[in-house]
Amino acid sequence: MLSRVLDYLQGRPEIDPKHIGFYGESWSGYWAAKMAIVERERLKAVVAQGVGVHNYFQPEWQRKALGTREYLMDLFAARASVYAVNTLDDFLAFGPKMSLITLGLIDRPSAPMLLINGEHDSQVPIEDLHLLLRHGSPEGGLGKSEWNAYGARPRLAESENPAGGDGAVDDSHAERRLTAR
Repeated sequence: MLSRVLDYLQGRPEIDPKHIGFYGESWSGYWAAKMAIVERERLKAVVAQGVGVHNYFQPEWQRKALGTREYLMDLFAARASVYAVNTLDDFLAFGPKMSLITLGLIDRPSAPMLLINGEHDSQVPIEDLHLLLRHGSPEGGLGKSEWNAYGARPRLAESENPAGGDGAVDDSHAERRLTAR
C-alpha cells in the first residue's frame, strides 16, 4: 500500500519525484525502515523514530512492553487490532513474522536513514536501532562500515587527512543526545 502512495506522489506535477522522503514514528518507524529498503530507489531519505526491527516483535519484548503504564490506551487491544488477532497467543505468534531479519531484509541496501530512539524506551528496544546500524550497506545509509551515524569517518589516517593529525571526530556528546530519552 505504501508503494502505491509513492506511485501517486511521483505522478504529481508539483512534486519532484527524486526528492521524496519518508518519516515514521513508533509503529510507523517500522514501516519507514522497511520502505527505506524495499523502495530505496524511490526515496531520497528516511527518518525512522522508535523503529521496531526484530527484538520488538519477539514475544519476550512484547510481554514486557504490554506491562508498562506509559501507553494511554489498552495497549494489547491497539496492537492486536493491527495484527487482526484476538488472543495474546495469536498476537505473540504473529509478531516475529514482521521482523526485518525474518523477512530477509535487514542486510539489503537501503535509502539513507536517520534513526532515532530513546535508550530507555519501554515500547521499542534500542537494540533494534543498533541492528540497523550494524547491517545493510554503507551506500544505502545503514551501518556496517567504518562510517558513523553522522556521515563522518571516526578516524582518518594521517595521509588521508589534508590537515594532518588523526582526524578524530569527537561526537560523544551527539551520541549521548541521540540515545537519551
